[in-house]
Amino acid sequence: MNQELLIRRLKAALDVAPADPALRARVISSLPLDRRQARNPRLAWAGVVAALLMIATIAGLLYLGPLRPAHRTQTATIPLSDCKLPVYGQATYQPGQKTIYEEGFLDLSDGSFSPASPASTTEVDHLRALPSGGGISYDRAFDLWLPVPFSWIAPDGMSYAYLSSQQSTTTDVHVRDLRTQSDRVLVHSKVVRLVGWVGSRLYYASGEGYNWGLWVVDPSSGQDRQLDPPSPKEWWSVGPDAVWGSRWYTGSLSRYDIGTGTITLWNLDRMMDIIGVDSAGHPLVLVRAEGADLPMPPEGELMLMPASNQAVTIGKKGELLPLQTVVIPDGDRTWFSATGQRMWVYSPDTGLVFLDQTSNTSLPNGAVIAGGCV
Repeated sequence: MNQELLIRRLKAALDVAPADPALRARVISSLPLDRRQARNPRLAWAGVVAALLMIATIAGLLYLGPLRPAHRTQTATIPLSDCKLPVYGQATYQPGQKTIYEEGFLDLSDGSFSPASPASTTEVDHLRALPSGGGISYDRAFDLWLPVPFSWIAPDGMSYAYLSSQQSTTTDVHVRDLRTQSDRVLVHSKVVRLVGWVGSRLYYASGEGYNWGLWVVDPSSGQDRQLDPPSPKEWWSVGPDAVWGSRWYTGSLSRYDIGTGTITLWNLDRMMDIIGVDSAGHPLVLVRAEGADLPMPPEGELMLMPASNQAVTIGKKGELLPLQTVVIPDGDRTWFSATGQRMWVYSPDTGLVFLDQTSNTSLPNGAVIAGGCV
């Protein structure tokens, strides 16, 4: 079959309904209809093969329907109207009792709160000492509430890390297997800031003052090693492929790439502090508000950094978030939670949406988001 006959058949295929006229015009205009000069035989065959592939592609499109944009992430998003958000807060105080917590699910369709079943809550020791921060997080894999920040739960949900105090300044790093309930000490009696999991390994910072080094420990072998010596990088957050730090009162982030072992600086021309990382690996930072008196005030303008020297404001003008904000990556959405039952959700499609729960009397006091939609 010669090429001109093949092209005529391709043009005829494009006339099959319901092909998009604009698509038809683009495809036809891209064909080498006026290229009559002599060509290498291999190149001629290449043109025939390309045309055949074009026919197969168009036939598939006609069968499947109109073109649709590709999804940004691999994780499907649960609509907010169908979302039950795990949250926890302080239970009603009883005189003479220590502070206890109540976990459950906030139904975003109607604002109702359903307390978790006793089978879940009895598995959690809320009074365990947790230096370097605390919090409660929901483990979807086991339907358990764990007394640790979200980043301390392994990505597969099968285990979690926690800290236990040894002295006033040193701690042990533990890992607990939820399948077997085995508990092992990975790092013994060391000054530790536990950062979180990336893949199957656990990352932590160790140091003092403003100088902290970055370490990694492999739970399967118990071996740990230093990745970066103590410096003012101040490691704080983990993402799907990197560990992130931010120096105090600067416009610079440090990114440790776990694949290459290299450290790069991501800069802005404004003072900022990292508060979390989204599911795509982009850092979320609070930037000092214009006209702020303090070098880094306790709140700032929320921005997402797709690359070094690039930042996109994702909050509304004048809307500031506090530095002490819980950040939960959840597919192509990111949840934010701050004191006073203030909650936000961000996605590229909707922007930053404030979910005002300050007057929701069904929630426990000071409710905080503990995980993504279930």
